[in-house]
Amino acid sequence: RILAPSEEMAYKFTFLSAVGSMLCAQIRKTGTEGNVAVIQCPYAKGYEAYLKYFCKGTYKDCVSVVKTDGKEPWAFQGRFSLHDNTEKKMFVVTITALRIEDTGQYCCGIESVGSDPFTVVQLTVSKGATKWQLTSTAITFFFFQ
Repeated sequence: RILAPSEEMAYKFTFLSAVGSMLCAQIRKTGTEGNVAVIQCPYAKGYEAYLKYFCKGTYKDCVSVVKTDGKEPWAFQGRFSLHDNTEKKMFVVTITALRIEDTGQYCCGIESVGSDPFTVVQLTVSKGATKWQLTSTAITFFFFQ
């Protein structure tokens, strides 16, 4: 069926409204075991005062890893830290001493009324150099100086 111009506009608007609240961005991040991952999570103007969080898993089953308290821009939980930079409209999550088991899906989220706006983060951690490789490299470097 061909829609009249006014019907077509109404249809497009309704479709975008329904889909718009579910849209999210996706970030892919790679790191090496033992190193540090820095993940930047941008957000829209107007969310500066909201609680920010970083969780592991799919959006519906996400387990909180680190979360701000709404008063301080920094939050720490074990190897994870979160810094909310309200001037840049971005919060930054840092994971230290990466482990293979850190590989997986995470969400950068903003706690709000209704559905939380979020960004999906796919983190892949690869195996680091073994002690033998590090020692070998150090010895080789030492002998070639």
